[in-house]
Order: sequence, then structure tokens, then C-alpha cells
Amino acid sequence: MRKILFVLTIALAIGTQLFATVTATWDWQHSIPASIASVTYQNTTGSVLSNVSGVSMFVDASSGKLNANGDNAQFNAGTKLHIPVVSTIDVVTFIAHPSGYAGVIIGGNDYDNSTTTRVHTPTVAEVTQGYVEIISKGGYMYSVSVDLAYKPATKTIAQWDWKNNKPTEIDAVHIECNTGSVDSDVAGISMFVDATSGKLKANGDNAQFNQGTKLRVPVTSTTDVVKVLLYPGTTYDVSVGGTNYSTQSIEYTATASDISQGYVEIIQGESSMAYIYYVILEKGNYTLLTIGATGWCTFSDARNIIDFTDLNGVVEAYTVIGHSGNAITKSDVDATAPINTGLLLNAVAGTYALPFATSSSTDVSANLLKPGTGEAVSAEVDKTKYVLAASGEPAVATFLRIDGTPATVPVGKAYLEFNEEISLAPASLRIVDEESGATNIEKVESAEEVVKYFENGKLLIMRAGIVYDALGRVVR
Repeated sequence: MRKILFVLTIALAIGTQLFATVTATWDWQHSIPASIASVTYQNTTGSVLSNVSGVSMFVDASSGKLNANGDNAQFNAGTKLHIPVVSTIDVVTFIAHPSGYAGVIIGGNDYDNSTTTRVHTPTVAEVTQGYVEIISKGGYMYSVSVDLAYKPATKTIAQWDWKNNKPTEIDAVHIECNTGSVDSDVAGISMFVDATSGKLKANGDNAQFNQGTKLRVPVTSTTDVVKVLLYPGTTYDVSVGGTNYSTQSIEYTATASDISQGYVEIIQGESSMAYIYYVILEKGNYTLLTIGATGWCTFSDARNIIDFTDLNGVVEAYTVIGHSGNAITKSDVDATAPINTGLLLNAVAGTYALPFATSSSTDVSANLLKPGTGEAVSAEVDKTKYVLAASGEPAVATFLRIDGTPATVPVGKAYLEFNEEISLAPASLRIVDEESGATNIEKVESAEEVVKYFENGKLLIMRAGIVYDALGRVVR
């Protein structure tokens, strides 16, 4: 069963969600998973597997220690854990061992040792970065777990690293008074180099990075992160994504503007010569979706294939293939959605990380949702166009017809377009559940101007010109 939809005052249905969780656990007290008994990190970093295949916790013990200690783990002050999250409806639970426990910092919230159990709901910023950070203030821990809406996407790490010789061919790079590209250690990911007024040349464990040289790192999502480490002792004067930095180590998250142009640009500044250790791209492999109070939104992604395979019951995706009267006809997208597909999405209010796929065979040729471009969409005599809007109290989503005033549809959203005369089309469109056709009749009965009557022995209910049967299904 997918959803039961309710007809509200403006007459658009809002879906209830079946929140299906995946619980990933790192539990020393109960040895879950069994491999956790051998965990030891000190003055280093690494990952710890959970009981869920493919879900790991990153450990930064470069200034601390995480060490299995029987039914608990030594969790020294300064040690950091990164717990993967995919939505703002996830829940992270941390349980400390009472002995020597000094408190913990979770998601920037500083907690004392008055209780050993702390529960945290991820923020939008944490969903964007893909994890909740837990920092020890000293002591021991029993476990940490996270209730996930679905399994997180695996990040792709692409490196141009002269310091560690990754890829091995990077020690031969020499682009001067010219342009070119440099392959990373991940197939298909390359960095464009504009050295028409500069130089990028391998120099042992670093690369000469002259004034005016530009590096363009490919990005497709605002969850992508670019990291730059400069050689010590040089003048730190580098621009990344249009922001100037004067530090040796730089970490930059791609913006919508970067995504639009397809890259983050790194430019060596005023110093005549500098050196660079590495450029690293951490691809989030997901894009963000924010659902408001109505539970509905339109969506499109011009650069990525979106994978809904594991999102059933959490984020429901549809194309729109027509309408019958003032109700749209939609089609489920249960697997992947091709690049630049307009979609109608339904979920509990919150922010979600929608994972990418590498290919799609889903047929969306009948889809009538058009991706937004940021430009105004105007009415046409022989075409009817609709935008999704929220109105009423409580807010209800409705497809409203574009008439005299054009509507601007942002990039990342979508609008409906039907090939029919505008004068013959309904002023607004509702969403119904074509799987069962059922709605909540109590909502219809409680509305104003409801008329009940019998026709051919069947109870019918009319409100605002729409006729429903006793189950709340639209009759006409």
C-alpha cells in the first residue's frame, strides 16, 4: 500500500508517508557488528563498519583515540565520529559508558555528563554534508546508532594528489602557456587547466602553480566538496569558487552557481609562484530535496540521474501523463529518473538527500512536466500551463493555471504543460491516488457548502462543484 490521499479545502490531496527506516548500529556493549571488537584508531583516521552493509562511520582520531574496550570503547577527548544521515527525519542516538564520561558535542550542541543518552535530529546543513559529527569531551561509550530513512549514497573521492602520487601519471603533468586536462584517480573525472597565462607543472611531491593559472574541478551537486592543500611556506593567495583564501588548507562546498556552470574554479592569486600538494573532490552523489508543509513539490535535475529505488514509502516520485477533468493523472517512478525529468514528489515535510544513479532506462516520453529554467513561463492560446502553488490554511498544494501573468519557474522545479486551448482547461488541478481512488470523506464532509444526495441508490457528496462517492472517490 502506497498512500491514502486526503481532499482538503482547495481540493488537492496530501499524502501520508510510510516512514521505512534502516537502523545502522555501532554497539560495543552488544557486539553489533561482531567486527567492532577489533576497532582501534589513535593519531589516525579510518572507517568502522556498521551492521548494515555499505553504511560506515568515519573516525577522526588524529588528535584522539577510539579503542574497543570489552563492552565499551575508549573515546578520548577530541576524537570525532561522522555518522551518515540522509534526511532531517533521521535520528542519531549516542549512549555513553558512565565511567569517566565528561560529555559530548553532537552537531555543535555541547552536552554535559548529566545523562549518558543523547538523541539528535539532523539539520539541513548536516544532511547537505552527509553526516552528523560527534566529538568526545572524554570518557567511554557503549554505542552510537542512526535511524535512516534509507541507505545513504556512497561518496566518490577523486584526487589530483602530487603529495601521494595519485594517480601515478600526475608526476608528468606540465601545462604552460596552454590549456589541457588532468585525469584524477577516478575514471571519467578530469580537471581542466587554463594555463594560457600561467603554469601547472609537477615538482616532486607538489606542483608549481603560477600566478593566473586556473583549475576547473567538475561538480554536479551542492553536496560536492573541493579540498585544496598548498605547499607550506608559500604565499597563500588562492581563490576557490570566487572566494579568496589566505590559508594553507581550503575546504569549499559547491554552490548553485558552480553547478550551473559545471565546475568550481581555483585561481592562483597575486604571488608570482606558489606550489600545491593536492586537489581533492568529494562527490556527494546526491542532491537535496526540501518538502514543505503541503507534502508536495515539483523537482528536476539538469545534470544527474536520480535513483528512487530504495526510497519507496519515504519519497514518492511521479510523472504526470494527463488529466481527467480537474484531476491530474500521474505515473509512479519507482526506479530511476533520467536527467532533466520534471517530477512531482511527495514526502513528509523535511530535507532529503536524493541519491544518483549512473544510468536510467525509465521511459518518461509521456511526461507532461517540464523542467524549470529560471525564465518566465507565459500562457499560450493552444497550450495550457500550470504551476504548483500552496494556498489556504492549513496550506494545500494546488496546480494553478497560468493566465495573464507569467510565472517564473526556478531551475530545479517543474511546471505542467498540456496541448489544449486555455479557454477549455480547468483553472486548477487536483492530485488523486489512482491506485485506489480513495480519499478521506470526513475531510469533505467537514468543508463548507457540502451537499449530500442519493443517485441510483448511491450516496453522493458534492462540494465546490466536485462530486464524490461515499469513499471519497471523485465521480465527476
